[in-house]
Amino acid sequence: MNRRRFLRSGAVFATLGSSGLAGCTQLFTTGSQYAPPMVENRPDGVYIPSHKEGMEMAGMSGMNGTDNNSSMGGMSGMNETDNNSSMNGMSGMSGTENNSSMSGMSGMSGMENNSSMSGMSGTKGQPGTLRCALTYSYPHRFWTVTGGDTEKVSIASDDTLHLMVSVWDAATGMYVMDTGPTITVSQDGEEVTTNTPWTMISQNMGFHAGDNVSLPEEGTYSATVDVPTVTTRRLRGFAGQFAEPRTFEFEFDYSREALENISFQRLDDRKGNRQAISPMKMDTMPLSTAPAAGSLPGRTLGRTKTADDIVFVATVIPDATDFDIDRSTYLAVSARTPYNRFVLPAMSLSGTLTRDGRRVFNGPLTPTLDPELDYHYGTGVDTVQAGDVLELSVETPPQVARHEGYETAFLQTATTRITVE
Repeated sequence: MNRRRFLRSGAVFATLGSSGLAGCTQLFTTGSQYAPPMVENRPDGVYIPSHKEGMEMAGMSGMNGTDNNSSMGGMSGMNETDNNSSMNGMSGMSGTENNSSMSGMSGMSGMENNSSMSGMSGTKGQPGTLRCALTYSYPHRFWTVTGGDTEKVSIASDDTLHLMVSVWDAATGMYVMDTGPTITVSQDGEEVTTNTPWTMISQNMGFHAGDNVSLPEEGTYSATVDVPTVTTRRLRGFAGQFAEPRTFEFEFDYSREALENISFQRLDDRKGNRQAISPMKMDTMPLSTAPAAGSLPGRTLGRTKTADDIVFVATVIPDATDFDIDRSTYLAVSARTPYNRFVLPAMSLSGTLTRDGRRVFNGPLTPTLDPELDYHYGTGVDTVQAGDVLELSVETPPQVARHEGYETAFLQTATTRITVE
């Protein structure tokens, strides 16, 4: 299915300057190449990509528990810079660190660095209240996934930026993983592009929806993001939430200078290494980070296991009365990336629980959202005892597109065993 429907104007950046770009002399050439050469002999797993970049915040919507049309523009600074904190008109701040430029903010807490914000108030919200951020960066090459196969999406000659949408629950900061938003960008009342971006993961920002788009010129644009009903199973505090489609409105200024000032760094001395780059530090929006193994509710089963770079953490909650399941015990498996602990969604996972050589459970683990367990794969079982063996089988790998560094990982139909301690 072709998810990219654009009004192609033929307006492209012939050459981008080096302002704000670290270590990328002669990086950009005439035409569509906005990235250095691919890593040669890429490993079959997570690796350091050829480069890393920051991003620009076009706006944030859904603040103060509003349903839609509450947007925040003029946000930038997702560029992993240092120091230089400038704040004005702030109240109720606590735990702030450096690198923030803020105006008119109140009610913020636990802020970290690298953010420039305007007009924000009250980042917390009621359970079920969605927040939506619209961001952009340089055009990217990325890979779509169908079953266990990947297909590279190259940068087209008229792609001007990579447009991204992030949607999360305001109360918990947890991402709503199965949303397939639609973005409509207009200028002066005329539609420029309508796009259903791919859900994808990157080492910089984890889970989001994104695609390369073409804008005809610099100027002010309006963007409407339509988020459909969440269909992932929701339990406990999320039960019944996110049941209605949502619309978020944005207005942002796009300029060549703003794009050029987004940080860009080549990683020639590290590219291809079996590791991952560190995520961006973002005050204005959470990352799709899975809970640490020790912070999951219930009892963690045995040692964390890894299969094809998918890190599995299994936990069991003996009293499952709040989980709306038939069995008395809830078994949850959290799947995440190595190094950065990003949640890995949209996977078909099954489990077999064996006790003394006899199967006591065999069946699918259902993708599920829970306020404490986050996005996970879960099922009801009768009991789990010490000495039991839980075998996890990936029937279909995560069906999310990948930015560079993830495109060769999480693709094999792997099996792993966890012995219950």
